[in-house]
Amino acid sequence: GIHFLQKIEGKTLGLLNNENTHIDSCTFDCDDGLLVKGLLDLYTNNKNVYIENCVFNHASTGVGGIWIREFYADQKTSNIIIDNCFMTSRSGVDEVLAIYGAHGTVENVKVSNTTIESTSAASMPHMISAGLGGITKNVNFTGCTIRNNGASTSIFKNQPTGGGSSQFISIDNCIIINTKENIRAIIGDVFVTNTKIYTSESIAFGFENSSHKTPIFYSCNFESEKQMHELLGTFKSCVFDMNELVSENYHVNSYGITLRDCEINGINCTGTLFSIIGANSPVI
Repeated sequence: GIHFLQKIEGKTLGLLNNENTHIDSCTFDCDDGLLVKGLLDLYTNNKNVYIENCVFNHASTGVGGIWIREFYADQKTSNIIIDNCFMTSRSGVDEVLAIYGAHGTVENVKVSNTTIESTSAASMPHMISAGLGGITKNVNFTGCTIRNNGASTSIFKNQPTGGGSSQFISIDNCIIINTKENIRAIIGDVFVTNTKIYTSESIAFGFENSSHKTPIFYSCNFESEKQMHELLGTFKSCVFDMNELVSENYHVNSYGITLRDCEINGINCTGTLFSIIGANSPVI
């Protein structure tokens, strides 16, 4: 493999108009202190790209990270596989990984067996995003470990902007670990299955704006040491284990929720375990 080290402003590796590209066992690094430090940018018209066994270390506090996008309206980026990689970022602006149509179309992206993390030095709003502008569809995360120590707004966001659209965004058999306070775990139309979500801090799901679609969780396990609040979405065959630390009371506040065949366990919980406040047609 190749070791890429970016010491000046600019991208470490950019891909344009490529087909059948294989990137194996490479390391991508960038130094701190500059504003623009993209590690990998699939900019336009890339098809059948396979990235495996790579390390991405985004040390810059500026913009950058890993972008899978389509910059031109009449072009398409498709069939992208990322497998068995490690991604970490301390960015103050951009996501660790962003998958979005931009002005064109991005489709058929699979991220598997990969660790994705934001460090405690990071302050980006969102850790992973799918959607934004353009058309984004068929994006799947499977067998991944996602650790958030720095993103301040959400861990995973599917929230199209600027007239964009996104569909068939899914997370399966993953582990999501959060240590950042008052964050939304997953925003938007995301189908989450067989996934464990652990948080040591207060956490929310979905988005408070009713005009946005909410996630669907099936056969997932939630473990929280702090309050779970604004639990927006559909939860089917899920297990909630609510813990208590430092004599604080933990409970679930629900603002628009469907719960079916779920199990809610209060572990050392001395306050209200589950409360529904001002919900619009809750289903339990």
